[in-house]
Parts: sequence; structure tokens; C-alpha cells
Amino acid sequence: MNPYVPASRWSRISARVIACLFVLGFFYHPVGTWTGPILGVWFILSQKPVRGFLWMLALSFLFGIPSIVTTWSSTIGKHGLPHAPEFLLTVLATILVGIFPFTVHRLLSPRLPGFASTLPYPLAIMLFHWSLPFALLSIPAGHVDISLFFPAWFASIVVWMWHRQARPRKTAAMGWIPTAFFLGVIGCALLLSFTPSMFYLAAFGAASSSNVVWICLGVLLLLSIWAAMPSPKQSPWANRSDAVAKLQSPFTGRPLHVVKAQGRETLVSDSGECFPIHHGIPSFLAPDDLTGNNGKYNHVYETIGGFYGDIQRVFAALKGFDLDAYFHSYMDKLEAKPGDSVLET
Repeated sequence: MNPYVPASRWSRISARVIACLFVLGFFYHPVGTWTGPILGVWFILSQKPVRGFLWMLALSFLFGIPSIVTTWSSTIGKHGLPHAPEFLLTVLATILVGIFPFTVHRLLSPRLPGFASTLPYPLAIMLFHWSLPFALLSIPAGHVDISLFFPAWFASIVVWMWHRQARPRKTAAMGWIPTAFFLGVIGCALLLSFTPSMFYLAAFGAASSSNVVWICLGVLLLLSIWAAMPSPKQSPWANRSDAVAKLQSPFTGRPLHVVKAQGRETLVSDSGECFPIHHGIPSFLAPDDLTGNNGKYNHVYETIGGFYGDIQRVFAALKGFDLDAYFHSYMDKLEAKPGDSVLET
């Protein structure tokens, strides 16, 4: 039996069109204005905060080199040789203002429930772009570019829907409120993309820069407090006797039991082996397991592991086969029934 069950024709066509738009975004700025934030939000959520920040910093310098050279050349032509430290400071400040909103989103979004998790990035981008010295971006003092909010919110909503694996048949399950918000954001973003800045400032009640910034700052602080609240704790391993009974030491094969000390649980064997539990997940790695080549490959996987599943979904869409059907083509061979226990490695 061929496991590659073809997807619908509409799915194949739409996947190819979307892929072409993202490729075009690297070369055509108006398209990149929309596709770039989507890629940025998706990438930063696939990495640990520090690693994601450093990767985005490196990529920003790499892809920004042509723009930096062009700006340097035009500055020389108009004003003579620019002062190097000031020019580099301007470039660095501009890059950091572009990266920090993604980092704020990475820190807050995973700890926020539902649709609230889409707000940190658009709120942060408003704050950081306003806080950058106006002279660096040639923005008149006293105004804030409200049009930045909606494309940024659109990007975070798209990634949120992607992680929820939203499909046409699941739209009803997502709820009509998020769907309505999504369509509304698209409409507002398109409207503001073709509207002069003074018009949309008037349309929003001639909101001053300070009012908009204070609102964004207040909402972002509330979201930060919400994200900092303790999340529901997982069931302690001491209460999961059935699961513990199935575990054994990978080195000696001895059975394990749970010991709790100083608020932390540890799996121990009667021979004295100890396996710590981090964030509800037991670690059976020995210190020497992540040295040499194992350590190198583990570092690579830590980098790509966050988007490995997403790449599979993209490949399946472009290849034109149903990933769910492919998954069931080999999982069904287990003949697992409701109530069965399956070890996923």
C-alpha cells in the first residue's frame, strides 16, 4: 500500500503559492514586510530565548550587510565620510530594535493561554520602535506608527494558528472569536498599508504617541504579570505509581522508585543510582553521554529540534501528500487500542 495519500488539489496549489510568496519576500520588500515577521515569530518560538536572540542577531547582520553598505555609500555621497562609531551605533540600534520584540514574544507567549499569546510581539514592536531615537528612523517626534501593530499581530496570529495545526475542517473547533479577530486584523493591516499616516492617526482619534505607548506598555506589563504567575503543576511522579513501575535503570536494569528532597523529585534504584527529574521529565543521561561527537550532535539537534516537525509539515504540503494519512500508515501497524500504553522514544 502506498502510504503517500495525495492531499486535495486545492491544498497542493495553496501550499505552492504560499511558498512562492515567502521566497518572493526575500527579494521584494512590500511582500517581505508581511512574510518576514511571520518567519521571525516562528523561528524565535522554536529556540531557547538566548540562542534565538543570538541567531537572529547574526542573521540580521548577515542579511543586512547589503543595506548597510548601500546606506554607507549614500551617506558618503551626500554628507561625506560618516563618523564610523556613530554610524555603527545607528546600525546596531536599528537591528536590536528589530530583534527585541521577537525576544519579548519568546519569553511571554509560551506562558500565556490561547489568543492572549499572540499579543506580546505587536505590543513590543510598538514600544521598541517608539523608544528608538526618532532621528535614527526619521520619525517625527510626537507620533507613533500605528500601522506597525497590525502586520505584527497578523504574523503572531498566523504562527499561533500554525502551531494549533488549524485547517479548514478545524475552523469551527478553533472558535469564531479567534477567527473573527484574524480576519479583522487582516482587514485593518491591509487598510493601513494603503492609507497615509496622517489619515490613520486621525481615524484613531488623533491618538498621541504617548497615549499609544502608555496603553501598549500597560497591556504588556499585565501580560508579563499573567505570564509570571505559576502554571498548573504537573502530577508529581510520586502519584504516578503505574508509570514508575514501568521504568528501570538503563544501565543496570534495576527498578526505580521516587525520592523527594528539598521540593525536588528524583528517581533512584536500590543500587544507589539517581536520575533527576527536570520540569516533570526524568533525565537518564550520564555526564559522559554528551561529550565528544554526542555533545556536538546534541547541540545541533537542540537548534533544529524546535522546527523539525514544522519542516515535515511543509515538505508534506509541497510534496502533495496527506501527512496524517502517512502517520497512520505506520502507526496503525501497532494496532494500539484506546487504553493501551505506548512508549514514545
